[in-house]
Amino acid sequence: MHLPDLEEYTYEEFIAEDAFGFTFRTDFLGRESRALKVLKTLAIQPEVLGPVLEKLATSPTHPNVVELVDVDFSEMPCFYATPVYGRRSSSTGRWVIPTLEGMMAGLPQAEAMAVIEQLSSGMAHLHRVGVAHLGLRPANLLIVVGEDGNACIKIANAGQGYSSELYCLELGDMGFYTSPEQLGAAPSSAPIDGKCADVYAFGVIAYRLLTGQMPRLAELHAEWKNGSHSEWDFDDPQLYIDHLDASGPITWPSDFGGRADQARRDLIGQCLSLHAHERPADMREVHAALEAILQEETLDAERAQLTEELAQVRQRLDAQLRTAEEAARELETQKREFAERERQLISENKRRIEEAVAEKGPPVKVIPGGVRPFWRRAAIGMSFLSLLVTAVAVMLGLGYGTSKKEADQMAQDLAALQKIRQQLEANQNALNQSLTQNVQERAKADAEALANANAKELLAQSNAQTRTMMRLTQRNTDLFFQALFKNRESDVPGFRSERTQLLAEARVYYGQIIKLFANEPDFVLTVASAHRFAGLIDQEQGHLTEAATHFQDAYRLMDQVKQNWSTPDADFLESLADTQRNLAKIQSETGVPADRVLMLLNASSENWRQLMAVRRGQENRWLREQATNRLIESDIFSRQGARDSALKAVSQAVDILVPLREKEPNNDLTLGALGLAFTSLGDLLYESGKLEEAQEALNQGGAALSAAVRSNGAADSHQFALAKNLALLGQITGDPEKTNDAAHLLARLVAGNPSNLEYPALLARCYGHLAERQRDGGQIAQALELERKAVDQLRKLVKVSGDNLSASLRWEMGNRLSHYSEVLSDSQNHAEAFKAAQEGITYISPLVTSNPSNRDFLVLRATLLGRAGDSAKSLNHKPEAAAFYQEAMKDWVELVKMNQSDQQAVMGIDWAKGRLAETQQ
Repeated sequence: MHLPDLEEYTYEEFIAEDAFGFTFRTDFLGRESRALKVLKTLAIQPEVLGPVLEKLATSPTHPNVVELVDVDFSEMPCFYATPVYGRRSSSTGRWVIPTLEGMMAGLPQAEAMAVIEQLSSGMAHLHRVGVAHLGLRPANLLIVVGEDGNACIKIANAGQGYSSELYCLELGDMGFYTSPEQLGAAPSSAPIDGKCADVYAFGVIAYRLLTGQMPRLAELHAEWKNGSHSEWDFDDPQLYIDHLDASGPITWPSDFGGRADQARRDLIGQCLSLHAHERPADMREVHAALEAILQEETLDAERAQLTEELAQVRQRLDAQLRTAEEAARELETQKREFAERERQLISENKRRIEEAVAEKGPPVKVIPGGVRPFWRRAAIGMSFLSLLVTAVAVMLGLGYGTSKKEADQMAQDLAALQKIRQQLEANQNALNQSLTQNVQERAKADAEALANANAKELLAQSNAQTRTMMRLTQRNTDLFFQALFKNRESDVPGFRSERTQLLAEARVYYGQIIKLFANEPDFVLTVASAHRFAGLIDQEQGHLTEAATHFQDAYRLMDQVKQNWSTPDADFLESLADTQRNLAKIQSETGVPADRVLMLLNASSENWRQLMAVRRGQENRWLREQATNRLIESDIFSRQGARDSALKAVSQAVDILVPLREKEPNNDLTLGALGLAFTSLGDLLYESGKLEEAQEALNQGGAALSAAVRSNGAADSHQFALAKNLALLGQITGDPEKTNDAAHLLARLVAGNPSNLEYPALLARCYGHLAERQRDGGQIAQALELERKAVDQLRKLVKVSGDNLSASLRWEMGNRLSHYSEVLSDSQNHAEAFKAAQEGITYISPLVTSNPSNRDFLVLRATLLGRAGDSAKSLNHKPEAAAFYQEAMKDWVELVKMNQSDQQAVMGIDWAKGRLAETQQ
């Protein structure tokens, strides 16, 4: 073995030998250790392999491919160098490099799939840079443990198989992974298409990882490992060809199931085809297919998880509903029992009163003076009268001699006494009736008082149970709708329509909660939560005024609660921070002074920061929320014309999100937020005139957003941010294809989200950019159609918003109508151009009134006034035109007062003066 004499390298020890060469651990210039592989002259074709390895050495590195740090094919023997991997064995003292061969049959399926993913990614990279391996096998797949303690696969010896001289090699087990066309290549023939051969080798390794056995030649492989057939020449390619020709189709274990698993089996089966044309063309195609399967599997898992969570929440709600129904039934039972006790009590009291009256007479205390003495006197009087009547009768009967006059007088006296008796009896009956009624009324009053006391006690007990149950029920309801809001974007069939229906029902429910418990001290948090969710629903449906009112009420109530809590819990802080942010977003759109909105947003950020200490383990999420607040803050500054402050805020968001992407590279929320941050940064840089920096930021944002969409294709928010990125790139680069792509993407989003106000606004902007390009190219008719489509999109938003138009919508509408008026004038439709300019003035004037120092507002209104004047002048309405020119000049003059070096304003004054002079001719 002849080793090259290399001044930079010092040979330290021999590591390994394979069919292509010898590997040594060396010292490179006393700075680092390198693995130097000296290639066997007969095993390679230097004129083919040299350019391949040099290409690999100069290509970008990949985490799953061994890096080439030095390559030299200028003289024989050729060599290349890589970092040193492996360790020294404590038992033998020899250098050991762990490879996948020792783990082929012992990996769980999840770990096996992770290895397959890494292998396909690394091989796809090799094929992407134009390098085929042609010697792929487990022994060439190193297991390397990184500084973080995680192991990964690194593909070694890439490109060494660029030789058709397999008949000259010591094949060993490489023959089990070599494609039939490579095995059958004649000596000294031209190199074959190695990428398709690598696909076959990948299929063998993947099959063996998943099943623990070879897809074909399993018995031959076992015999090779055991050395039980020494008469067979395992270095003869024809041996493998003969056995492959005799093999049948591959089979899979029957218990190897699942939709994603079936898709992987089908793909691996294609890779293992004995005919090259039936396999995928290269590993890029294989890797893309595996990624698609993995994404679909992830989506399936998310769908299943979401379905399970929804089912669990519904079960809890059903249980709470059953509990509520049982409590309601119990309350109804208690009411019936009380009513029955009341009826019995009244009946019993009445019976006792009647018995008392019948047996003993009325109570003495009711009638002053007593009842019994009066009736004793009446009874004595009646006895006396009876005796008197009897005596008279006796006297008459005995024939005492009396005169007729005396007899008549006695008869009259007797009649008078009888009348007195009748009157006394009538008085007694009236007295008895009065006494009975009086006692009954008092008894009923006493019974009602007792019943009311019992009822109040029962109702108080039942009300306490009901209130506790209501708070618990709404807590579970809030958890359900919290999950519903977090998972608003899903491609599960029927999810969105069902979600929309649930939100409509929730809006009614929360309205009832607010109405019922608004003034109940023990329901403050319940009502605050109801306001918050009602606000979220209104915000999503585009009812910003109603949403702002609910968020304001929620914030007010939550602030009261927070002041009385020494340490608020995490759920409360999260709700408060989210409420403050949403309120700030809406207020920034509705003309609330920026300082108040920023104070509210800062309070939200402080609560997100506090959550990092209160709820550990979710720091990444809280950082992402703070970055989102910085983006909103940047947008507020941008609207105020404070671009430096806006740039500072968006840069802070980028500084938070870039390290976060390193921590969670596959989190679509982090990727989406980072992409949006770079897009906003690019927009601000573009407005500042830094075109190259703006384009670079937008390219970075587009890459992050594309990754976010690949990770979660159901998220409309990622697609919207990507459309915004494309629209800005199209505007900066003048590439209409990018703007067209953005418009197509937005049109689909608008169709699927009719209540979202952002989507049609950006779509209108895209139509406007395309219209401006058509107008610059002299295509007035096409430009006019695009401008009309843009205005139509914005008018839909105006209709949804009603009388409460946001500042941004007013600006968009005024700006778009200005361009629309200009194109209408170009097409000689001056009447419609005049109407469009006037309409634009009505939208922009309130912005100037509320913020008279905003240059952009003043410039746009002055421009619209000028366009209205031009249209009126073309219609020969000179007095009206002069009035518009005069108003335009006032705005230009105001701009010069603000900044005397404003050349646009100076030119605007001269322009207005010239137009005024023309109207006076």
